[in-house]
Amino acid sequence: MFDSEDKYALFIGIRTDSGGARGVFLAIELFNNNENIESYVKKCEVRYSPEGISFVQPNGYLTFVPKSVYE
Repeated sequence: MFDSEDKYALFIGIRTDSGGARGVFLAIELFNNNENIESYVKKCEVRYSPEGISFVQPNGYLTFVPKSVYE
Protein backbone atom coordinates (compact mmCIF):
# COMPACT_ATOMS: atom_id res chain seq x y z
CA MET A 1 0.00 0.00 0.00
CA PHE A 2 2.82 2.41 0.78
CA ASP A 3 5.75 2.71 -1.59
CA SER A 4 9.04 3.24 0.24
CA GLU A 5 11.22 3.65 -2.87
CA ASP A 6 13.05 6.91 -3.36
CA LYS A 7 11.55 9.28 -5.90
CA TYR A 8 13.62 11.44 -8.22
CA ALA A 9 12.96 14.45 -10.41
CA LEU A 10 14.93 15.68 -13.38
CA PHE A 11 14.90 19.38 -14.23
CA ILE A 12 15.33 20.26 -17.90
CA GLY A 13 15.46 23.96 -18.59
CA ILE A 14 17.22 26.97 -19.97
CA ARG A 15 18.53 30.14 -18.38
CA THR A 16 16.57 33.28 -19.13
CA ASP A 17 18.04 36.68 -20.02
CA SER A 18 17.12 37.89 -16.52
CA GLY A 19 19.35 35.24 -14.90
CA GLY A 20 16.55 32.89 -13.91
CA ALA A 21 15.57 29.59 -15.47
CA ARG A 22 12.48 28.13 -17.00
CA GLY A 23 11.74 24.55 -17.82
CA VAL A 24 10.05 21.44 -16.51
CA PHE A 25 10.52 18.93 -13.67
CA LEU A 26 9.97 15.30 -14.66
CA ALA A 27 9.47 12.40 -12.28
CA ILE A 28 11.89 9.68 -13.35
CA GLU A 29 12.82 6.20 -12.25
CA LEU A 30 16.50 5.46 -11.75
CA PHE A 31 17.70 1.92 -12.31
CA ASN A 32 20.65 2.16 -9.91
CA ASN A 33 20.15 -1.21 -8.14
CA ASN A 34 20.88 0.31 -4.72
CA GLU A 35 24.11 1.94 -5.92
CA ASN A 36 24.96 5.27 -4.28
CA ILE A 37 22.81 7.82 -6.08
CA GLU A 38 25.61 10.36 -6.57
CA SER A 39 27.99 7.88 -8.18
CA TYR A 40 25.14 6.49 -10.31
CA VAL A 41 24.12 9.89 -11.66
CA LYS A 42 27.75 10.61 -12.58
CA LYS A 43 27.60 7.57 -14.86
CA CYS A 44 24.50 8.89 -16.63
CA GLU A 45 24.79 10.90 -19.81
CA VAL A 46 22.94 14.00 -21.03
CA ARG A 47 22.72 14.36 -24.80
CA TYR A 48 21.62 17.51 -26.59
CA SER A 49 20.15 17.56 -30.08
CA PRO A 50 18.22 20.24 -31.95
CA GLU A 51 15.06 18.19 -31.21
CA GLY A 52 15.57 18.05 -27.43
CA ILE A 53 17.47 16.62 -24.48
CA SER A 54 18.05 12.95 -23.65
CA PHE A 55 18.97 11.63 -20.21
CA VAL A 56 20.60 8.22 -20.66
CA GLN A 57 21.18 5.80 -17.80
CA PRO A 58 24.05 3.26 -17.87
CA ASN A 59 21.64 0.40 -18.68
CA GLY A 60 20.49 2.29 -21.80
CA TYR A 61 17.17 3.52 -20.40
CA LEU A 62 16.56 6.86 -22.10
CA THR A 63 14.30 9.73 -21.10
CA PHE A 64 13.74 12.17 -24.01
CA VAL A 65 12.38 15.66 -23.49
CA PRO A 66 11.35 17.55 -26.65
CA LYS A 67 12.69 21.08 -26.98
CA SER A 68 9.14 22.46 -27.05
CA VAL A 69 8.64 21.32 -23.43
CA TYR A 70 11.46 23.32 -21.85
CA GLU A 71 11.62 26.43 -24.04
